[in-house]
Amino acid sequence: MNEERLQNIKRFDRNYEDNIKNKINLKQETMIINFNEIQKIFNKDFYSIVDNLKEIFVSNRKYDYYWMSNSIEKYLRSLNVKKEYNKIKIFFDEIYSCLPNDKLKLKNIILNEYEISIKKIILKSYPRKIELALTNKCNFRCIMCDEISHSGDYSASDRIVNDLIELLPYLQCLIIRGGEVFLDSRFDKILERCRKNDVNVDIITNGSLLNNENINKLLDNDKIVITLSIDSLKKTVYEYIRKNSNFDKLLNIIKSLNEIKKQKKSKTTIGINMVVMSINYMEIEDMINFAGVNNFEFINLLPILHNFQYNLNTDIINKINYNNQKYLDIAKKFNVDIFNRIPSNKDEVTINKIVKETSDDYDKNYEKEKINNMNNIENENFCIKPFYYMLIDKNIIKPTCHCKMLEQKTTINKNFNNNTILDFWNGITFCNYREAMFSNDKYKFCSDECIKNNLLFNCDDEPNK
Repeated sequence: MNEERLQNIKRFDRNYEDNIKNKINLKQETMIINFNEIQKIFNKDFYSIVDNLKEIFVSNRKYDYYWMSNSIEKYLRSLNVKKEYNKIKIFFDEIYSCLPNDKLKLKNIILNEYEISIKKIILKSYPRKIELALTNKCNFRCIMCDEISHSGDYSASDRIVNDLIELLPYLQCLIIRGGEVFLDSRFDKILERCRKNDVNVDIITNGSLLNNENINKLLDNDKIVITLSIDSLKKTVYEYIRKNSNFDKLLNIIKSLNEIKKQKKSKTTIGINMVVMSINYMEIEDMINFAGVNNFEFINLLPILHNFQYNLNTDIINKINYNNQKYLDIAKKFNVDIFNRIPSNKDEVTINKIVKETSDDYDKNYEKEKINNMNNIENENFCIKPFYYMLIDKNIIKPTCHCKMLEQKTTINKNFNNNTILDFWNGITFCNYREAMFSNDKYKFCSDECIKNNLLFNCDDEPNK
């Protein structure tokens, strides 16, 4: 074989090898690390997780952004709950700087969990979950709502809405409620911006204004959760609770939702809010069956808060607690999640007895019960809601609707409509809530529901399975 031919063969071999290497590299770059592969990473030990993630981010490998963000959030939250703060610091030091600047949501999650672990009061991270009362205009007049809440005299200012839109690249979830959200003309604009920024959206609605056009739009977005408020399956009871409603129309709307969802093969989540009161508590079992048969994926059981006439007394609460396992078994059969917010602590069912006593005796018993519940909570634990969650309602911006108003300093100042969301995020109200978490009396602003049902330390409540 002459020298020239030998050189040509070697040159061909080198080119062939280079082509193979380029194809392998190209394949690695275009292959997306999917949900299952991400799960495998987080099943390893801590240092392997850090090394694997660092390799992915440094090499700019493509990955499912939603599942990566979700997995990192849950992992860091678990470290925070277990008080493994040193691991969070290592994770932050190793991973945060490896992420490109355009990964705003993921960087905000990591920074926020790190700031929670070091108990920062003034945060560089932004809110991760916002609950927005868009308007209090409503076409119903429900018996459990006070007149002020649905008076129709409030809509979130354009300043607040525009601020919210600017924060969407950092935001994981937006809860939109009313009044009735479909009565606000800005609703579609907010939904569209959320879609562009991969924000999960929870919509709470009475459902009466749903039609084929807006149902189609909603079901085109897999990151939307539609929660329909349904309190009874009896026409007379439903229409009595939700005055101005039409039960037959509701059933037709649910039918349309199911038909269009099936046609589109949509993955949009649909669930039910049921406000449980003395005139409908006996329908819980039927409501779970209804949810399963009509392809709802979850049901929230919520205690009535604003109408003493229909409050849950001791006997009713005991009956609901007694039947709880039956509810869970029915839900499991239909693969429906139950988020049960009815008081489950036996201390709660003594409230009616206490109310009958004098106000002085009530105060003493109330404080005694509260202290007993506090003693069951580890001293080092603290509520993380003021560090990642924000409620925006009429003249109120605070961590959640459950948080009690901070005495004196909680009321929003007169410049409510002139301040930005971030002004409030690190303003006096939120800083006071955060500081309270590290004081000797850290639970004085926490609601009984959170304390007695141990909801203080969960980023997102898990269903009662």
